[in-house]
Amino acid sequence: MPQSFPSRVALALILMLSSVPAVAQGPSLLIRERGAALDYRWTAAPEMVLAPALLKALRAEALKDLGAARVAAERDAAEARKGGFPVRRYTTQVRWTAEAETPRLLVFVASTYAYTGGAHGNSGTSALIWDRATQRRVAFRDLFSDGAAVMKSLWPRWCKALDEERAKRRGGAAMEGFSACPAAKEVTLVPTGSDLIWGVKVVADPYVAGPYAEGSYAVTLRLEDGELKLLKPAYKASFTDGD
Repeated sequence: MPQSFPSRVALALILMLSSVPAVAQGPSLLIRERGAALDYRWTAAPEMVLAPALLKALRAEALKDLGAARVAAERDAAEARKGGFPVRRYTTQVRWTAEAETPRLLVFVASTYAYTGGAHGNSGTSALIWDRATQRRVAFRDLFSDGAAVMKSLWPRWCKALDEERAKRRGGAAMEGFSACPAAKEVTLVPTGSDLIWGVKVVADPYVAGPYAEGSYAVTLRLEDGELKLLKPAYKASFTDGD
C-alpha cells in the first residue's frame, strides 16, 4: 500500500534531521539557585558568546562565589534558627550587560545586588574590558600610552559634572561627609559606544559619592582629542571622536 502524504513528509523530515550534525552547546548564560537560605542569580550578557574564554572564566568565578554564598547563608540561617530568630533569605544578583562592541574590544558592565540580612541590600557596579585579539582583560588606563595623563585630564570634568548632579539631587544644600570628589579607585570606568567607543562612563555606587538614599551617580564624558591621541596604536581603531 502506498504511503500517505503525511507519512512521506514525516519520513523525509526524520531522514533530513538525522543527517544534520548536532550543534555544540556552549556554557550557559545563567546560573540560578534558590533555596530557603539563599537566592542566587548570575546572568551573562548574550554578547559574551563572542568571547568563550571570558565566559568560561566568569562562570567559574560565579560558581565559586555561589559556593561561598551558600555556605555563609546556610551557616547564618542555622544560627538564626538556633537562636529562635526568623531566617532571612540572603540574595545575590549579578547581571552582565554589554556596553560596547568593536572588532577589537568588548566592554561589559556587571550590576550587582546583595542582601545579607541587614536593613537593606547593597548594589554595586564593575566593568570589564576584553581584548579579543590577545584574549585578555585590559584595564582602562592600559588602553593608553600614558594612562595617568588621561586620568588627570578626565578627572576635573568628572568632578564638575558630579557636583552639578549632587546639587540637583540635594536642592543646592551641602552635605557633610559626601562633598569630596571620589578617587579613581573608588569608581568604575566604563568605555561606552556602539560600533566604536566615543566616551567613558564614570559610575559611583551608593555610599561613594553620596548616602544610600541618593543611589548611584553615573556621568558619561566624551573623550577629548588630547585623550584620544594617547591611545595605544592597537586600540585607536576602536575609538572615534564622533557619536
